[in-house]
Amino acid sequence: MELYIIEKGGKVLTNGGANPQRVQMEQPKEVVFFAVESGELELLQALIVHNPGHYINAEDYPLILLCAVQHGHLDMVKWLVGEGFVSIVHLDERECTILHHAAMCGHLHIVQWLQNMISVHETTVDKYTALLCAARFGHLAVVQWLVLHGGSFLGDQDSKGCGALHLAASTGALDVVQWLVRETKADVSSRSTNGFSPLLYAASLCTDTTRWLLTEGAACISDVGINGTTVLQLAASHMRLDDVQWLVREAGASMTASDRDGLTPIRCATLRDQVSIVEWLLLNGVVEPAIWSDMITLRRNRWQYWICILVLFCAPPSRMAAMWSPRQLHVIRQGARVRERLPYFQDTRRVIVSDTCSLPTSVSSLVLEYAEFSSACEMWCV
Repeated sequence: MELYIIEKGGKVLTNGGANPQRVQMEQPKEVVFFAVESGELELLQALIVHNPGHYINAEDYPLILLCAVQHGHLDMVKWLVGEGFVSIVHLDERECTILHHAAMCGHLHIVQWLQNMISVHETTVDKYTALLCAARFGHLAVVQWLVLHGGSFLGDQDSKGCGALHLAASTGALDVVQWLVRETKADVSSRSTNGFSPLLYAASLCTDTTRWLLTEGAACISDVGINGTTVLQLAASHMRLDDVQWLVREAGASMTASDRDGLTPIRCATLRDQVSIVEWLLLNGVVEPAIWSDMITLRRNRWQYWICILVLFCAPPSRMAAMWSPRQLHVIRQGARVRERLPYFQDTRRVIVSDTCSLPTSVSSLVLEYAEFSSACEMWCV
């Protein structure tokens, strides 16, 4: 079976391929990129050399080259450059060379072929070198080769002052982080321009990387950014409950430390709608009146937050009186009326409800019955 390529004008070009199949597309140019993505060099050569209908323009060749690089087809890259269809030093709108793109995609064989043609020190608009691209996207083999054989500098930094270790930590590239720390002795205490260490970057997204940096990478749980941002604040905003629990129980993170804007871990969790983390922090003695206004203002997961509120109603009255104003205590007293009717909440340290779907019917109906409780909570913002 032959491969049929149908042009707009109805002219048909046929070419047998290693994986022949029938292709019919509205735009002839799509066929060129189909050939590149499929790795069909002979078909690409036929299309470009014969260029039927002259539908391939000069501005298309850099895109064709980029597509070949991204898909790892070195034979196509060599042919396009060797035949002079496109310059090997072509830059895209971000001033990325094909070396940057090869490093981003982890195609070591293309990076190696380009080593004597494009400098590894070339930077993009954001000051990314090939090494920084490979580190950010977690391509360990490319990082290792660039450092050991390609002449890259471990001191390379982007426009935000982030080095390879920062970028690898920020995307959870644990194997890259481990190699940089163990083999190159990369500094885990180094800071970007916003004062973030690799640990702080990892704490936003990456569970395994965060734990490794703290347990084996010699990172310090007390690291803070320029604004006083803590590891637990970032974890409470972005990570899972078990990650927050590990940071508190195993790493010794403070549950009450705040940054210069007064944000604490529980407020960060509230603002990011991390209901289970809010509940856990409340039950472990974290009391902060500011979270009430956050809850009311956001109005997300409303009924789940009422459960958090009920959890606090189990606190000793003397402790409440010391923390809140008379108006806020009035809200609490109204909430206490609900609690008296809810044996289900008498032992909130034993039973935690984090999903409204799991509420017993009687509880749901009772919460709805006390609609004035919701109205009273609005007073918290006053």
